[in-house]
Amino acid sequence: MQPTINRLAVALSACGLLSVAQAQGAPEFKFSGFGTVAAVHSSEDQADFVATVFQPRGAGASDSWSFNLDSKLGAQASAVFGPQWSAVVQLVSQQNHDNDWVPHLEWANVKWQATPDLALRVGRTALPVFQLSETRLVGYANATVRPAPEIYRILPVTSNDGVDLSWRHTLAGGRNTVQAFFGTTKVDLPTGTIESDRSWGLASTFETGDLALRLGYSSFNVKIDADGVNTLNAGIAAFGTAAAPLPTVAARAAVLADRYRTEDMATRVLALGFSYDPGQWFVSGEAMRFDTESVLADTTGWQLVGGWRIGTLTPYVGYARIKADIDEEAAFAATGSGPLDAAAANVVGGINRTLQVLNGSQKTATVGLRWDFMRNTALKLQWDHTRIDEGSWGRLTNFEPGFEPGGKVDLVTVAVDFVF
Repeated sequence: MQPTINRLAVALSACGLLSVAQAQGAPEFKFSGFGTVAAVHSSEDQADFVATVFQPRGAGASDSWSFNLDSKLGAQASAVFGPQWSAVVQLVSQQNHDNDWVPHLEWANVKWQATPDLALRVGRTALPVFQLSETRLVGYANATVRPAPEIYRILPVTSNDGVDLSWRHTLAGGRNTVQAFFGTTKVDLPTGTIESDRSWGLASTFETGDLALRLGYSSFNVKIDADGVNTLNAGIAAFGTAAAPLPTVAARAAVLADRYRTEDMATRVLALGFSYDPGQWFVSGEAMRFDTESVLADTTGWQLVGGWRIGTLTPYVGYARIKADIDEEAAFAATGSGPLDAAAANVVGGINRTLQVLNGSQKTATVGLRWDFMRNTALKLQWDHTRIDEGSWGRLTNFEPGFEPGGKVDLVTVAVDFVF
């Protein structure tokens, strides 16, 4: 996380904690934590599989077996100041963008429980876009080793700096929770940053018996500052400068610059989810629609996961799909011959390659087994078989010269999840 954002969240929480502590007296403290130790093997040796876009290297081209992708350690401290006021701070250590393991501040917020059903949080909170937003880092709380990258890597940011409001009420014989958030976020990539200066969203979760249904809508104003897209923007700008004497070609360059911009990218996410868990077995599903006006393509993703509990063993299966709506940029001639035409071809080629790399379509079948062999600890064995769409680069990174789009990738993961 960026230092400025960290300071903001800490300052908000610290100011709230100070005023609350003065008003309420000595707080009640609680400490807890979670972690994962995991090893991942990939059959693809010409590219890396990474668990998040923030990781600089993964399993495959960089390492046949990687212990970095899913391994993490989190610690959480909470304080209760009275019936209305509380606070929480969560630190997480995992592989960062620069390949170190320095803990980052995942949560840091003050909560005001205005009524038994209405609560306001200020500071850094979980970004409530998806069904597993609150627990996506806690492997022990989830059936699979990791949430499906077909959905969760589309919006990899996990926290929001701002305000979060939740309201619980009775609806149609069940319990409904409406959650709203507003704020900003900024995170580091291996080659740059992603930030949103106007993030907001609404989500509604309805629960009745063993069934939970969720609907959410989120909006972001995104800026990407990263090597790959910056190179593309620089190439389009240089082409526009060279084409200035030709008004028609210069206008085409201006259209390309706006179409594939990486600033002020209006981005919207519609997410649907459900889970049904009567105890002996469970099934859950999630679908997402990602719409944007930028170099990122409009994308649809979904997943289904189900399992059966047999004592301490839980075999499970899953299937996930992501499909990007990519319309390749058509080639065009600038003058009919000469250097400007070669530049136009290079720009179009760079655009189409970037579209494929950033918006890889693929499908993954998952088979796994969870064994709760001791209290608060689970061993998971998981196999993921991914088929990358023809012409797609999939959800991979760190491509070697020998990588070919399309194809198949097999992942094997052994993980131990625990909470304390």
